[in-house]
Amino acid sequence: MVSVGDIAGLSPRRARGDGGEVPGADVDLVDRLDRTTFGVVAAWLADKPSAATRQTRLQVLAAFLRWLDTLELPLLAV
Repeated sequence: MVSVGDIAGLSPRRARGDGGEVPGADVDLVDRLDRTTFGVVAAWLADKPSAATRQTRLQVLAAFLRWLDTLELPLLAV
């Protein structure tokens, strides 16, 4: 798997009316993770049979990753 957008129910929406199911920015954010982390996240997203659950998981994960990006990480390396 190259992108979480390849998982059923998680095709990225790039333009209005293109048929995508989730925001492309959320897919891109997860796709930029290192390959090991990406594999774990992709398995976690694909774990649920419901597309709605996978979409919610992606939305929450993307919001969490954006929040992590706002932290001053050197403070965590104590």
